[in-house]
Amino acid sequence: MFQVKGDQIIGARTRQEDSFRIEQLDTTAQHLMVITDGMGGHAGGAQASRIVADSFVDAWLGGEGTTVDRLHDALFYANDQVARAIEDDPELVDMGTTLLACVLDGSELSWLSVGDSILWVYRDGKLLRINDDHSMAPVIDGLVEIGRMTPEEAANDPRRNQLRSVVTGEDIPLIDISKTPLVLEDGDILLLATDGILTLSEDEIIAVLRDSRTAGPEACAGAIFAAIESHAEPQQDNTTLIVASQD
Repeated sequence: MFQVKGDQIIGARTRQEDSFRIEQLDTTAQHLMVITDGMGGHAGGAQASRIVADSFVDAWLGGEGTTVDRLHDALFYANDQVARAIEDDPELVDMGTTLLACVLDGSELSWLSVGDSILWVYRDGKLLRINDDHSMAPVIDGLVEIGRMTPEEAANDPRRNQLRSVVTGEDIPLIDISKTPLVLEDGDILLLATDGILTLSEDEIIAVLRDSRTAGPEACAGAIFAAIESHAEPQQDNTTLIVASQD
């Protein structure tokens, strides 16, 4: 059975614009995990992330149908709640948030994501990214593959972090949703993270997990946060992390 823990750090920012929720569902082996990373300035980012995290969970808990149907319905309900908040307060017009939601049922993982928050599985000493990245980074990296940019140009392109899809109360251009569950294997560790974790390279995250994986999800999260803070990045973003590992 998987144990699930979540936590966050504010980094070098003046406010926390990430939110996360963990809900134990029908059985002790079933969990709903949600991470949102808000944007929009002033209080908008924090409000958007909170609205979407709360309303997504509410819609899921009250929903019916297949896992895919419930994930879709919860997303569009949450998107509608953002639209209503903006209608009530037009000063929030630029707010939005990423969304990563996972349902872990025994060893089966289903997910939905909008934006660039990251779903990884740590398996056999490697990090496997499971969900799509809706930032410009994969588009720019594709230009490297066809010879239109150098790796150095791509790494330093200021557009890398621009989002191609986000929950704003309007149409959502890109939605990544699992069609069939991913079956997790013995020893797998599941990580959901906002993009603040990318202060660390994948190799650094792997090294941290290699050392802490047997100590449980709370220890893994704490070790990752300590590694992020050791970089002392002057512009360190908020970072939220949910870790699920087996007993």
